[in-house]
Amino acid sequence: MAIYLILFLGMLNWMSFMSSRVLMSLYAIQLDASPAAIGVLIALYGLGPVLLSVQAGKVCDRFGTYWPIVLGSGGLAIGLVIPWLFSGLEVLYFSALVIGAALVFINISIQNLVASFGAEEDRTRNVSLQSLAVALGALLGPLLVGLSIDHRGHVPTFLYLTLIVAASCVAWVACRRMIPHSGRVPKSAPTGGVRELLGQSSLRRIVIMSGLVVAGYVDMSIPFAAGGLYSTTEDLLRWEDGLYGGKLLSPASLARMTTPFKEDYAFGVAVDPDPRGNRVIWHRGAIEGFSASLIYVPAERLSVIVLSNIEGSSAHDVTDDILKITNHEFTMPKR
Repeated sequence: MAIYLILFLGMLNWMSFMSSRVLMSLYAIQLDASPAAIGVLIALYGLGPVLLSVQAGKVCDRFGTYWPIVLGSGGLAIGLVIPWLFSGLEVLYFSALVIGAALVFINISIQNLVASFGAEEDRTRNVSLQSLAVALGALLGPLLVGLSIDHRGHVPTFLYLTLIVAASCVAWVACRRMIPHSGRVPKSAPTGGVRELLGQSSLRRIVIMSGLVVAGYVDMSIPFAAGGLYSTTEDLLRWEDGLYGGKLLSPASLARMTTPFKEDYAFGVAVDPDPRGNRVIWHRGAIEGFSASLIYVPAERLSVIVLSNIEGSSAHDVTDDILKITNHEFTMPKR
């Protein structure tokens, strides 16, 4: 039963960490942060792991797994409570740094604890259970944060996450006798750092391949609703027919939705004229590995929908070119 207790308490930390990235991004948007500023904010989560991973491993070897987990959980709680106590984008930057640094000690210590727990033949099973616990935290965290933001707002949600992590920290202390932890290792001669580790060819290959895999993958729980949808061009065409055909909104609501209130931006869509003066209602999106573009011309009841599994502007360019063809603005190449 001890392994399940370890993974449950760890899941509370992982869930809060995953949730905080969603919460930070949405709160930064409310603070009118630019996309670049939000990118910097999320990138700061990774600064701690980059700078402290090797040192965190040494701390775990030297002092065992118990104190790094407890103090890391305390640091995670501190990082989460800061935006509840203070406001401002700079505060979020500092909070992201603290959260990222604290999670390094939690992750390395729990991974060490799980991998060394039980007999050698149990290692694969325990590590697999840990992966499931992380995945469950990534599933539940953003969902609960979204509900909390809807009902309580951004700032109180930071406090709720803090209380979850604080409860986990208290439980680690209260259940210390129930959970076997690796003990202290006598201090030995100084060991090398990152350069010495990367000097091992087998470890170097693992690091390089892990970097390639991680660089090409983003857990879709992180962008929340932006990455949590599945659709087809046919489904989106039905949506367009229902939306602009009066099946979903009243004429007054539809008119309000498609009337710009800030430059060309209306409620969730942009509205611009085409060269012939017709209104063009459009929206575009892109995320790691995918891009999408949707255009609707009410005067002609024309929908142009392009979905692409190539990241970048490919779908947007194709949509624009198709619209140019319908407006006779595009010169077809001659053989």
